[in-house]
Amino acid sequence: MSDIKRKKDPIGVRERLLDAAVKTMQKGGANAFTLDEVARAANVSKGGLLHHFPAKGALLEALLDDLLNRFDALALQFYEQDLSTAGRWLRAYVKATFADEPPPLEVVLMLTFMLTEQPEMLNRIREYVDIWNERFVKDGVSPMRAHVIRGAADSYWTDVVLGMMPDTPEERVALMNELLHLITA
Repeated sequence: MSDIKRKKDPIGVRERLLDAAVKTMQKGGANAFTLDEVARAANVSKGGLLHHFPAKGALLEALLDDLLNRFDALALQFYEQDLSTAGRWLRAYVKATFADEPPPLEVVLMLTFMLTEQPEMLNRIREYVDIWNERFVKDGVSPMRAHVIRGAADSYWTDVVLGMMPDTPEERVALMNELLHLITA
């Protein structure tokens, strides 16, 4: 028997669990999302999962926060690269939404559907949207135009999840370019 102890890596385990949660939802949708399935996909015991996330709700909250933070980080990169003035935040939002490898926004959508029964989580999503809406208002694009463009970007993922639109690179680029054109029109 070896005297070598396994090095604990709580941050790495937590990240594996969040990645496994995303993959579980992407593979089987919200119905496949169980703690047992996430633990299995992460190659972690259910007890290990419960150590990090004591209940399914805690995992869902952490997953939502992680995905929204990833989206914000990507959008911030696009914002900082954009040297134009009016519409910078809106362009960053659209570009992050339709990026070659965006955060799994279809999972954010599934989480939103799942969380409509949980007022505290729904409020978290509303607060997040309010932050973006505030950015858009100060962005130099009319608030109504910004609302329409954000709504179109967001609805793309709804259509993809519901099977009403294919998620192909061509579709994604075409819609992104149309929305970017509307920002400056």
